[in-house]
Amino acid sequence: MGLSTNTAFLWIVAYVVGLAYGSAVLIEHRKENKISAKDADLLNHHIALSHSHLEDTALYLAIGVGLGWITLPRIALAVIAVWTVRWMRMK
Repeated sequence: MGLSTNTAFLWIVAYVVGLAYGSAVLIEHRKENKISAKDADLLNHHIALSHSHLEDTALYLAIGVGLGWITLPRIALAVIAVWTVRWMRMK
């Protein structure tokens, strides 16, 4: 997905419970220098586009939207965004 392995725990938190709790954990990791600013920025790009899969999926399934339409486009767009940012920084 283009993210560092240091972001794995933060990615899981953001995907499961969303941005409210995930951002607090991200800020704490940055304060303790457990994650670099670059990795935090890439993670932020990713989770801004694709987060809270547990809650959002449940809500959309309740109104009849198919599981594939809920998850796949969000994850694909987030991965494309991260790789685009990485590519732009290399120039």
